[in-house]
Amino acid sequence: MATRIPSLALGLWLGLVSLPAWADAVPNSPAVPDPTASTDMQPTGQSKPIQHPQPGQRHIPAADRDFLVQSARNDVLQIRLGRVAAQQAGNPALKRFASRIVTDHTSFMRQRDELVAQSDADLPKDLDQNQAAEVDRLGKLDQQALDRPYLDAEVASEKQALATAQNEVAHGSDPDVVAWAKGTLHILQGNIDAAARLEKTAQRS
Repeated sequence: MATRIPSLALGLWLGLVSLPAWADAVPNSPAVPDPTASTDMQPTGQSKPIQHPQPGQRHIPAADRDFLVQSARNDVLQIRLGRVAAQQAGNPALKRFASRIVTDHTSFMRQRDELVAQSDADLPKDLDQNQAAEVDRLGKLDQQALDRPYLDAEVASEKQALATAQNEVAHGSDPDVVAWAKGTLHILQGNIDAAARLEKTAQRS
C-alpha cells in the first residue's frame, strides 16, 4: 500500500494538470439572452415607437397634424390648378376667380408654415401622384374647354377644405391649430359661394 499511494497521487495530479486540455472540447453553454438588448422582432400588437419632438420643438397632437397635412395638400392643389386657370381659362371672370383662389391658398400656406415652424409637424410641399395627374389633365385644356372642368375641380377641393376645417374646429385639441382653422372658414365658404355665382352666370350665357 505504501508503494501505491505515490502512484495514485501522481495520477490525480496528472489528471488535474491535463484538465484544461479536455475541458476546452466541451461545448459552451447557451448564452442567456439579455432582456435589455434590442431585436428585430416586436411583440404581437406592439405599435411603432412614438416620435417625440426634439428639444425646443412644440408638440402638435396627431389628429391636429393630420388636419394640417390634409390642408397643406389641398392648398398645393388649389394653387397649381388656380395658376392653370388664371392663364388658360376662356372666361375673364373665371380667370379673376382663379387668381383669387391662388392668393387665398398661398396665404393659408404661409400662415400654416408660421404656425408649425417650431413644431414637430412635417407638411407636404408638393403634389401627390393623383393631384399631379389632375393638374396635368386640366393643363392640357384651353379656353372654354377648361372653364367647366376647372370650376368643378375647384369647388370639390374647396368643399373638402371647408369640411376638414370644420371638423378641426369641432374636434381639434391644439388651440392654435383650431384657431387657425376657424379663421379659414369664412374665406373657404366665400370662395364656394363665388364659384356658385360664376356657375349661374355661365348657365345664363
